[in-house]
Amino acid sequence: MQLRMMLRFIVDCSMAVLLLLLMSFELLGRDAHEWTGLAMFFLFLIHHGLNWKWSTHIFRGSYTPVRILMTLSAGAVFLTMFGSVFSAVLISRELFAFLPIDGENHLGRSVLYR
Repeated sequence: MQLRMMLRFIVDCSMAVLLLLLMSFELLGRDAHEWTGLAMFFLFLIHHGLNWKWSTHIFRGSYTPVRILMTLSAGAVFLTMFGSVFSAVLISRELFAFLPIDGENHLGRSVLYR
């Protein structure tokens, strides 16, 4: 197996394991959940770096209904991941606690952790 393919496999398997861990918030606790989410985000970036050719070919070729569905699904996952990271920064109590979040964004922290 080529090194690049092996790295893709390891990153994808690690993301699957981290996803399962992220869904068990009660077992991990808040601090470990935040660190696991950060690791998941970095693996997400590595995954897209390893598969950058897919992004460059997105506007090439013909679009069948299956390709349209798969592209829309991938785009939805991409937007959802960045939305999750954005909201995680706003409500973080450990990793991003140093950020001076106040005003409307402070509402997320105060409501969530009361």
